[in-house]
Formats: sequence, structure tokens, C-alpha cells
Amino acid sequence: MNTDPDIEVFPNAPITEAVLEFQVRLKGDAHLGQLALVQEKVKGRYPQRRESRVLSGGIQLAANSLTPWTSAEAKQVGFTFVSPDGKQILHARLNAFGYSRLKPYASWKEFRREALDLWGHFKSVAQPERVTRVGLRYINRVELPLPINDFADYVLTKLDIAPGLPDAISAMALTAVLNDTNTGSGIILNQSVDPRGPESGKLPLIFDIDAFKETDLDPDGPDLWTLVSELRKLKDDFFFKSFTEKAKELFR
Repeated sequence: MNTDPDIEVFPNAPITEAVLEFQVRLKGDAHLGQLALVQEKVKGRYPQRRESRVLSGGIQLAANSLTPWTSAEAKQVGFTFVSPDGKQILHARLNAFGYSRLKPYASWKEFRREALDLWGHFKSVAQPERVTRVGLRYINRVELPLPINDFADYVLTKLDIAPGLPDAISAMALTAVLNDTNTGSGIILNQSVDPRGPESGKLPLIFDIDAFKETDLDPDGPDLWTLVSELRKLKDDFFFKSFTEKAKELFR
């Protein structure tokens, strides 16, 4: 049920993944073995365990050589715990907590409830001292019917092509970072055409919205979830204003 009368709920919403992430500062003695215990709290719902790794490297040039050499190392930073159907994912890392919900996405109420529960388990084990960044990301796959005479018939936040140039888009990549001066939050927009290309007479547009804010919050304080709600409102506002009524009919 939609608890916000100002937000329309689409029965065919194009959401393919929703992600909530808290970047955190743990105590100095936090370790991977400690993070592994997070799964014990939710093992019935998230039985699969994988290692989370980040790749780091560098380029060096010896004084007597013009040929650089590179080095790379995959360092484990935490764990990923996955539900039996692969649709729900809990990320427990030394610097972050995250929850991902893959399609089908039911509702914000359900998503928030699960995230809140998992965050409680993460806190009880990892004992974060502060939350330093909050991010709420929604990845949408919008299937626009072909042929498209004018991209603006569907999408208002878009790449503009100069008049007189070919404008039948078959591939595209657009990244923009926008700041909301009222709240101090930001939006990262990644917009592209699915590289798998058109299918069944439709152009698959990836519309990836990441609302975020750098912060310094008490993990147990009410301000954390107030900020999550503010980022959700910012994300929804950006999405609804980026598509025309013609596009929204595709989601209804």
C-alpha cells in the first residue's frame, strides 16, 4: 500500500534494482571474522555467502626504463549474503552496510522494513561508530516502443542532439552529478541504452538514479532514517519529473 498520497505507485514500475548503502566507520579493531558473524543473524533468509573484494593497483616507472609496469591486488573487504532466490542481497563490509532488492520490487514500505531489520543485525555485530555517507540508488530499465520520432516524447532529462543532426539513438552513455542546494544532497544520474540492444521493437533505456549525502550521523539516532526518507523524496522527484505522461503510461 502506498503511504504517501503524493507518490503514484506504478503496477509496471521499471525498477530492476533498488540499493540502500550506509558508508560507516567501524572501531579500529573491526575484522573480517567479525563481519562473517552477521550471517548468523539472518542465515535462514540469506544462506549464500560470497567474499566481497576490491581491486587496487598502481603504475610504476623505473628510473632507467621507459616501460611502466603495473601491479594489482584483490583485497577482501567483507561479505555478501544472498537469499535463496538471489533477489535480496546483504552487503557487510569493513566500510559499509548495504541492502539490494532485485526485480520484482514490491514497495518502498517492504524495502525499508527489510533494510531496517538488516541494519539492526549489522549494527549488533559490527558496532559502527558513525555513518559517513548515505546513498539510495534505483536502477530502472525503461522499454521505449520503436520507432521513436522524438526522444522528448518520453524522456525530459536527456542528451540533446543539435537540430539538423541524426537523432535516432541506438547507443548512448550520459553521466551527470547534480547538487540540491536546499538539502546539501546530490544526485548521480547514469543514463544509457542497454548494450544488449533493442528487442521486440523496444529501445531499452537504463535510467540509474543515485541520491546521496555525505554526513556524520549516529548509527542509532533518528536522523539517519529521516535522511533516508529525504533521499527517497529527492529520488522520486527526479524520476517523476524526468519522464513525460506518455512514458508514465508505459508503467501504469
